[in-house]
Amino acid sequence: GIHEELELFTKSITEQDTWREGWKAVLGTIKFDSEKMSSDILERLKKLLFLLQPQTLVEESEFYVLTGDSYFDVFDNLDVGNGNMIAKNVENLGRKVSVDENALNILLPKLLINTGPGLFDFGRGLAQGESPKMIWDLICGNLTSQGNQEYNYQLLRGYLNGLSEIDRQLTNQLLDQALESELLSIVYPLLQSSIKFTD
Repeated sequence: GIHEELELFTKSITEQDTWREGWKAVLGTIKFDSEKMSSDILERLKKLLFLLQPQTLVEESEFYVLTGDSYFDVFDNLDVGNGNMIAKNVENLGRKVSVDENALNILLPKLLINTGPGLFDFGRGLAQGESPKMIWDLICGNLTSQGNQEYNYQLLRGYLNGLSEIDRQLTNQLLDQALESELLSIVYPLLQSSIKFTD
């Protein structure tokens, strides 16, 4: 039947990549329509949800950082609390990725050329890792290696914002580097505006 075909199709998709929009749709269906469903259909949807959910740190980061235009596109379907709690959860994902070099190398090229509601908060989390200067170098290396791209600087802005709360001296050094960079000097005012100033 149609449900069996959908399950097989879903499984084939998830074996290749995370089906972010599919997970969001199934999640919303369960949350808002479960009372109208038979127990059999509800159980099938829960199995689909399990197949579709992020399985790795990279997939989880892509889903929560890049899905939709705002957090509410995703989290309206989840019981995860208010906006501040959501931002902290995404920031924590960035912190986890900051110490996983493999995840960093996979994610950075995507995060620098895509839009998503969690880029700024994820960047704040990256700044809280053990080697913030290494993270900066990786980000800048990805920017220069991708050639003539339309970059999204929200990740970098979040990184500088988070770093300014931890190490103001390093933040100023990196801003000086940005001013000397052919690429980053163009967006220097945007980067500088990310910094939290202290008295």
